[in-house]
Amino acid sequence: MKRILLTPYPGKVILCRNQKEFHSQYFKWTKTRLNGLNCENGASVELELPGCQNLYLVYANNKASLAHEFCHVLLRLFKVINSDPADGRGEPFAYMMSHLMEEAAKK
Repeated sequence: MKRILLTPYPGKVILCRNQKEFHSQYFKWTKTRLNGLNCENGASVELELPGCQNLYLVYANNKASLAHEFCHVLLRLFKVINSDPADGRGEPFAYMMSHLMEEAAKK
């Protein structure tokens, strides 16, 4: 498991190493089981908890799926902060995607 801050925006991503850890972390944070979500290749969920803003749980089994799941996270984040991902020719979105992919690649 790895925590990635969404700096300069509020929030963080909890990146899980595998599907089992994803389900375990979901249960840890919500005290409920995650049902009905097919996460064979990857998944992302926003954890809506009191006092926790913009907390995202992510799992992916390859780099392409990871980029896919990070796109979901960023689209949700940009909606929360009331910013169009296409603003500024998409540069803020693209920089955040680069940041997430770089942080995920670190040991």
